[in-house]
Amino acid sequence: MQKTFEELYQALDKIIDVRTLLPDVVRVLVMHKDMVLAWLESQEFKEKYINHPYPPLLNPATINYDGIPAEFAWELNLPLPPYFDFLLVRSHGAGGNGFHNFLGRCGCLDFYYGGIEDARATYVSIYQQILKNALNKNSKSKYTYLHIEDYVLRGDYKKYFALVPKKPAINLVRDPISILKHYLGAKRPTGAGGGDF
Repeated sequence: MQKTFEELYQALDKIIDVRTLLPDVVRVLVMHKDMVLAWLESQEFKEKYINHPYPPLLNPATINYDGIPAEFAWELNLPLPPYFDFLLVRSHGAGGNGFHNFLGRCGCLDFYYGGIEDARATYVSIYQQILKNALNKNSKSKYTYLHIEDYVLRGDYKKYFALVPKKPAINLVRDPISILKHYLGAKRPTGAGGGDF
């Protein structure tokens, strides 16, 4: 067992800070040592992920996402499950709610976790939503999309955004001056912004 752990430790230590791995994750990696080592030494890993800030510790193309809890997937740096059609990237004040409603009327289903949240909690929620829909044989959605906003600001938000798979994207934007004019012109209770500028 000690030799197994040392061999795995040496391979992982070249690409990530092993000290940050949770004990349960280390146990799973040791149990699947041969698969992990084969992946980390593969040509595909070296070409695609060796310079990635959060390289996946298992091959995303061959894993069964349904068999991996979202919390473990986060620790293993696995990209979100790729079972959606496109990304909707938007910022505050750019007409996102209207566009979201329009897409809904077109038969699209979004994967979204609202509010200013922790990056890990957002990843876990979105991961679970994607899998739930992928396993739902009765889904009537024509298309599915990952709804990304600028609200994921707590925790390791860089990791969250790095684990979003590459997909076609719609980027909803608005002139920043128009956003400020709208914000400053909105009537808000004292102390809520706007008039405090």
